[in-house]
Amino acid sequence: MNKSDLINDENLINHIKSDLKNLNPLAEIVTTNYSKIPFDFMFEDSKNSPFNKVNDEILLNIEEKDSCASCHENHAKIEKKTCAHLNLMENLIVKTKIVNLEELDKRIGKLLWDLSEQNNFKIIRFKGIIRIKGEENNNKFISLQGLYELYEFTEIKVTETNNLFLEFQKGNFESKVLFIGKNIKHNKKIFEEILN
Repeated sequence: MNKSDLINDENLINHIKSDLKNLNPLAEIVTTNYSKIPFDFMFEDSKNSPFNKVNDEILLNIEEKDSCASCHENHAKIEKKTCAHLNLMENLIVKTKIVNLEELDKRIGKLLWDLSEQNNFKIIRFKGIIRIKGEENNNKFISLQGLYELYEFTEIKVTETNNLFLEFQKGNFESKVLFIGKNIKHNKKIFEEILN
């Protein structure tokens, strides 16, 4: 939730968070100023992802309705009271050593358009921060944002005081892409081969 510094009323912030949770109960909400998201949050360990957690509040809401319109499952019969379609979502973080933007573009396209159908996985959302070698071998950082088969690269303006630059200088930065989709963990090796 960006631009939270413009709201001085804590009740209003909580009300907005509540509305966001109603729209997407699985989402983790981070309040930010100037879109400064903690670096660790962007690439949180996949086993701690909200997609792998069972949220009791969500389950109680689903149980009250007794059945889920999306999957028509009778929740009284499901031991953990989880909805079958919630368990289909997976996330996977893949490191990449590709430093050429054209090469990265080709490989992302190959994952989306060639390999997904052949290997029965579906990429729904993906994002990443990647170091690219620019002219005269200068380092540039780009953000990758994708939804289904559409994606874009955007250069991140980095200064010497920027956290991204400082982490790179310390040797702590690794280019990574987070994928969210269906049946992607089973195909982890394909993702790693294509992006390295």
